[in-house]
Amino acid sequence: MAKKKNQKRVAGNYSGNRVKKEDNYGRTRKKTYMILSTAAIIIGLIMTGMQSLGASFSNVELAYSDITTAIREMEDEVSSYAMEAEKADAASGESADALVSAYSALCEAESVGERSKARDTFANALSALHESADGAGMSSSAYKDTGTAVDQAADGLTAAIADYNTKAEAYNKSVKGFPKRILAGIMGYSEAELFPGRN
Repeated sequence: MAKKKNQKRVAGNYSGNRVKKEDNYGRTRKKTYMILSTAAIIIGLIMTGMQSLGASFSNVELAYSDITTAIREMEDEVSSYAMEAEKADAASGESADALVSAYSALCEAESVGERSKARDTFANALSALHESADGAGMSSSAYKDTGTAVDQAADGLTAAIADYNTKAEAYNKSVKGFPKRILAGIMGYSEAELFPGRN
């Protein structure tokens, strides 16, 4: 057989190509790991933020239900005090009726704004009844005991409202911050209304 002229044999760099392929594979794998790790961190932060917002929102809802409980638990005290005050005179009887009416309105109030107004009306009615019955010279132990009981119940409501405001303020601060503000929008959470004035 005749040999081909000028046939040159080019040395193959097979090991070099393999190294390059391994380097490219290594770089691609590192990039993939970085992307996946970053995605996992972001997802983790989102989940943590959502859980934190959910827990804070639940705290506010529970605190608001505690206000409802505090209002309902005042019924016996209000009724007993009004009944004792009615024994004084006609003026005290009118004040007692006003207190019972104010308490009924407080029970029926649902929103923060409604409850805030009803609470103020109730507090004013309670103060008026104290003044009226005291002026009539009510001094029996039953009157004093029921008056003390209704005052303590009113203090319990005040404490429940203060606790709600504290938790609502903390929740509102979270909702306003970034990135929870975005998560709150996605989850349908809005700022909680606060009770104004005295707590």
